[in-house]
Amino acid sequence: RGSELWFRAHEEWLDALFRLGEFARAKALIAELQAAGDGSGARVSAWCCAGRVLVQAGDYAAADDSRGHIEIVLERGDQLPAGVRAEAHRLLGARARHRGDVAGDYRGYAAALGHCAQGDERRACNARVSLAFSLIELGAFEEAERELRVALEAAEHMGLETITSRA
Repeated sequence: RGSELWFRAHEEWLDALFRLGEFARAKALIAELQAAGDGSGARVSAWCCAGRVLVQAGDYAAADDSRGHIEIVLERGDQLPAGVRAEAHRLLGARARHRGDVAGDYRGYAAALGHCAQGDERRACNARVSLAFSLIELGAFEEAERELRVALEAAEHMGLETITSRA
C-alpha cells in the first residue's frame, strides 16, 4: 500500500471505473488514495486522475480539493515526470471545461499535450482529442480537425478503441 505500483494500479482502476460509470465505487477508491502515501509523482498522477473522475461525476467541490496536488506539480515542476505534469494539466483543463472556461480548458489541454508529447503516446492521444474539443469551442475548426486526425491515426495504430471512438 502506498508504493508507486500501488498508485499506478489505482489510477488504472479509477480510469476503468470512470469508463463504466461506477462513480460510487470510484469515490470509495479515491478515499483510499487520500489516506495513502506522500507527494510522490505516482500519487500526484493518481490523484489528478481522481480529480477528473470527480469532475465527471459532478462532484466539483471534491475535485477542487485535488488542487493541492496540482500545486505540488506546479511547485516541483521538472522534478516530476512529464506524465505527472500532463495529468495535472489535464485536470486543470477538465475543471475549466466544466466551469465553462473555454480559454482555461484550452490552456490545460495544450499544456498537457506539451508534456505528453515527450513519450506517452496514449496520453498524448487523449490530450489531443480534448484539445480538439477546446479548439472547436474556440472556433478553430481546421486546427481541431488536424489534432483529431493525428490522434485518430495514432490510436488506430495502437489499437486504442476508446480514443478512436472519442476522436
